[in-house]
Amino acid sequence: MLIDFNIGEIDLDYDEMLDRFEGVLLGTAIGDALGAPVEFLKREEILQKYPPRGVFDHYVEMEKSSGKCVGRYTDDTQLTLAITRALIHAGEAGICKLMDEIVFEHLKWEKDETTWFRGPGRTTRYACTLLRKGVHWSMSGMNQSYYCGTSMKTAPIGLYYGDNIMELMAVAKLVSNMTHGHELATAGGIASPLLVSLGLRNIQPIEWLDYLERFLAGISGKFIDYLNNTLRSAIVIDDPYEAVKTAGEGWHAHDAIGVAFVSILKGNGDFYKTMEYAINHDGDSDTTGAIAGALFGSLYGSSKIPQNLKDDLEDSEVIYELSKQLAETTINYTHNPPQPYREY
Repeated sequence: MLIDFNIGEIDLDYDEMLDRFEGVLLGTAIGDALGAPVEFLKREEILQKYPPRGVFDHYVEMEKSSGKCVGRYTDDTQLTLAITRALIHAGEAGICKLMDEIVFEHLKWEKDETTWFRGPGRTTRYACTLLRKGVHWSMSGMNQSYYCGTSMKTAPIGLYYGDNIMELMAVAKLVSNMTHGHELATAGGIASPLLVSLGLRNIQPIEWLDYLERFLAGISGKFIDYLNNTLRSAIVIDDPYEAVKTAGEGWHAHDAIGVAFVSILKGNGDFYKTMEYAINHDGDSDTTGAIAGALFGSLYGSSKIPQNLKDDLEDSEVIYELSKQLAETTINYTHNPPQPYREY
């Protein structure tokens, strides 16, 4: 199959680039923290507990020490930041060094005493167990899991490798397959950074499905079936809540991407509305919130994310600093020249 990888350059100055990088990482953590308290609840239960429209414009978990509601993120953000650190530390050293850093960061995450109350995924934990026993990262994800543990964490790959889609896809595939072996998990793990790279190019969401179909056709026929038979039906539904319901519940790699995409499309550049749609549904609210936050940030930047959500977010200063470090690392990296056509 011949794929045209040439979709134009990312044309951002440093300030714009930093704003988008901050937007992706902060958007991930904010969406994750907003959605975490309502994960596992049905939409009707969410609206009953947090009337009239659910959770979207402020955090609802109270910190006992301060009596203030703060944004506490989950394993989704932990692993997103882990991959960010790996990209920074590996720099230009190559794919083997990068994967070594990603393994290191995953094992550090697994041993972190705070991980266990953040809802770590079973499949990723099992892969970490294998990695700790000495199983190579190319073999640790030999399973048939297609839960959302790939699509929730790979957005930073779209920041670092955003100007070269072929590299982006290759790296995202390796990272996904390190923990999850199913083709849908691989496709979801690639889709997240791919959509981030489209956002950096100011390509509008209405065009995103065409790009996903173009690049993922050789990765997963099942993902393409979902895209064409479910997502394309969802986006023409006027009611955003029904559109999200049609896209799925977000428990799996493909429909987590689908719910986030529909929320971005229906939110139309409004962060509160995007979060409202991405979080207040019957499924994996923190993951769909995290992915939607990342996609929003890639297209609109941190400057379009409400300040109150940034101010009250756990570890916000750490996330700002990692955004800056990743932006500087990306600027200093010389990517391989893009090849317009390549057999994949």
